[in-house]
Amino acid sequence: MNVCSICLEEIHDKSATLNCNHTFHTKCIREWFLEKFEQNCPMCRSKMTGYKNKMNTRGDTLTNRIEKFEKEYYTYILQIYSTNTSIEKNVIFEKLLKLIDTNRFMLECSEFRRNIRECFDEPGFTLNKSYWIDKLRL
Repeated sequence: MNVCSICLEEIHDKSATLNCNHTFHTKCIREWFLEKFEQNCPMCRSKMTGYKNKMNTRGDTLTNRIEKFEKEYYTYILQIYSTNTSIEKNVIFEKLLKLIDTNRFMLECSEFRRNIRECFDEPGFTLNKSYWIDKLRL
């Protein structure tokens, strides 16, 4: 009997086996990585470098998608804070929101959702805030 050590329920299908050979429900390990902002196995704490059973998401592992998203996300954040004009900030913030919209799996993280809400409260943003709050379900 194979049990997911995160939810303690039996694993029947939709599992992900990490490179350290520990297996979890796909949903459980995804939530673990998103909530913890770390890429370590919940069982042995070894650094996760991939999935043995090739749990792919559009050809990439979850880790690669998260790393790519974080790189783009922080690039936009740095650009927003280093830009002086409201018009430029709004253009960059619009790009950031589109990035988030195409990577909705990141919205499962409550800390990330809170950070995005705080960005909307920054003075100088003239975007259609209610549109994006509804669209991203913030």
